[in-house]
Amino acid sequence: MLFDIYTLPYLVISAGQESSFYFGLYDEDGDAVSDIACTCDVSEYCNEGAPLASWDVPLERDTGFGSSVLHLSLPADQTLRLGGKYVYQLTMTLNDGSVAEIRKGILYVRRNIAASA
Repeated sequence: MLFDIYTLPYLVISAGQESSFYFGLYDEDGDAVSDIACTCDVSEYCNEGAPLASWDVPLERDTGFGSSVLHLSLPADQTLRLGGKYVYQLTMTLNDGSVAEIRKGILYVRRNIAASA
């Protein structure tokens, strides 16, 4: 299957500033999911290759509203030296270790002009 890179979701952050993103997560019936683990890996845009950074992404479940939300938080100290365009990948893994879903997108990091800040 071919995919068009220009249709991937686009996240924009500033290097050295903590950034948070929330992703709603539902099963094929529209119900909130639970019992999964999620990680986010960031790699070079052109060569992808090995991840430059990885984060665990907690799943927040609100039983009152019947929703599940992935809370991706990119710490300031881990984004300070980044700049330019990257690929991010969210990998959802079930309790048995099998991969449930993979989502990719573009992460654009505006370089920090004063890297010592």
